[in-house]
Amino acid sequence: MQRRGPKARPVDPSAKRIVELERELARMAKRAERAEALVEVQKKVSALLDQNLNRTHLPRDHVDGLTKQQAWQYLARLVV
Repeated sequence: MQRRGPKARPVDPSAKRIVELERELARMAKRAERAEALVEVQKKVSALLDQNLNRTHLPRDHVDGLTKQQAWQYLARLVV
């Protein structure tokens, strides 16, 4: 028994691969945009925290001796 209608075209594997790569490229471009936005936010937060750090009553060398985690905890207490 024969099927009715137009015959199905065979799927070109390279065309399928191109579509997959285009989707992946679009996804990666979105991811890069989000990463760039996050970096910008981190820069602004860092600048704000640095301003607060410079205004604190503690000497700068005391803060330089802290670990990153300790410095963030210290700054979080200042902001609150």
